[in-house]
Amino acid sequence: MDHASSDFFYGNTDTRVGVFAGWLVGALGYMFDWIEAIRRGGAAGTEFALAPLIAVVEAEAILAAYGDHDFDMASGTRLPIGFHKFPILSVGAPDEFAGQIARFDEDVWNLAGVDVRRNAPNFEFVR
Repeated sequence: MDHASSDFFYGNTDTRVGVFAGWLVGALGYMFDWIEAIRRGGAAGTEFALAPLIAVVEAEAILAAYGDHDFDMASGTRLPIGFHKFPILSVGAPDEFAGQIARFDEDVWNLAGVDVRRNAPNFEFVR
């Protein structure tokens, strides 16, 4: 099995005091698309896994929700400082991607102390 690592390192700046949830989910979706392109290129039988990691250094990061256009709109939900490893994802068929993205999204919000199961967004993986 080949292994692709999806690491997201983050540090605040004067103008960027957090991350948008869409950045994190979008990065994972990009990795799924990249793996699928490799498969289409001749590696159809190859198994892949992703090991997502979010590293927040120096200060907590605001986690801005979907629909927020700037960090002033964010609810104050924060990702704690640290190197946060998420469950390894076995990358299956494309019809499984939306479910894996939804699980990762839930894990990110849980890291920030928010239980989103009751009002989680629906994800659709579209190329």
